[in-house]
Amino acid sequence: MSESINARIKQLRKKKKLNQTEFGSVIGLKNSAISKMEQEGSVVVDQNIQLICEKFQVRREWLIDGIGEMFAARTKNDELMEWAKRVSQSPHDSFPYRLAEALSKLDEPQWKMLEQIFDKIMAEGNTENSNVAKAESTSTKAAPPNDDDDDDPDIIRRSYHRQVDQAFDNEEKAVSASSYGSSGIISHFHKK
Repeated sequence: MSESINARIKQLRKKKKLNQTEFGSVIGLKNSAISKMEQEGSVVVDQNIQLICEKFQVRREWLIDGIGEMFAARTKNDELMEWAKRVSQSPHDSFPYRLAEALSKLDEPQWKMLEQIFDKIMAEGNTENSNVAKAESTSTKAAPPNDDDDDDPDIIRRSYHRQVDQAFDNEEKAVSASSYGSSGIISHFHKK
């Protein structure tokens, strides 16, 4: 445990592998301000403490008193929303945000199903890009249809693609950016 808030700010900056200028730019301060904050005995104002905690997901108790873990626990929703923010400069009703919100609400069985769909899509993409796979697919006969369609990944994938497409269409039509609720896309994953 570091002895002062000043030492903990420096410790955080080094942990993030940032120089003082880079660290300062994240919280909107010049490197001279960061240098002063890291000097032993300097007073760190509450506004800067708040900025550091927010921008670096640092626990306030750790930063001020050195108690507990450095970083706050991050939820799946936090991570997905951060991803959406990185990939899209659009408003919160943009596709990346809506997708991140939908993904954050999936339960374990839904994640497994989504993983199967993803793996199948990736396998199809790899097959299409491979000349060897193309040659093999033209030389072999297609397997007979399976009577147990409920377990067929292709049928499941197509069904969920249709449901997701329909759900996004419905959400887009029915919901404005300011009133997007949690009752949307997730309920469509439960239908079959």
